[in-house]
Amino acid sequence: MPKDISNIIICDYEPQYAKSLAEMWNKSTEAWNGNLFNYSEAQILDKELNSTALATYLAIDNDTVVGYINLFRDEADIANVGMLNVLPSYHGTGLGKVLLKRCVLKTAELKMPYITLYTWAGNTKAVPLYTKCGFFWQKLEASATYLV
Repeated sequence: MPKDISNIIICDYEPQYAKSLAEMWNKSTEAWNGNLFNYSEAQILDKELNSTALATYLAIDNDTVVGYINLFRDEADIANVGMLNVLPSYHGTGLGKVLLKRCVLKTAELKMPYITLYTWAGNTKAVPLYTKCGFFWQKLEASATYLV
């Protein structure tokens, strides 16, 4: 049975969550196509301090980060979802959709007409989420999938 996400708070990234965010990334390794995460609080603080993201949102459950998404400017009028991650124990709860919709709303708020994202073609958990949220495939190269 999926977790209840009705009490989860979506907020802007704040440095006070860096340690919990590092823990979330490190617990998410198996969901990232063999990518090994080994983040520390200091690395997250530095990474987020130097980020050029237009927005970075966290999903917080009882002071624990369980989801992350950021949004960048790809071109002058195109927003791009950089990273979306939901703790594996929260997969299937709809939390990814909530975070993705937050970025779509931010894109509209910024009066940007397009939002895009990239993923790998074998990302079997994320691609259905993206298409359910209205993104569609645009094949650009063999190793990546571009969705608009």
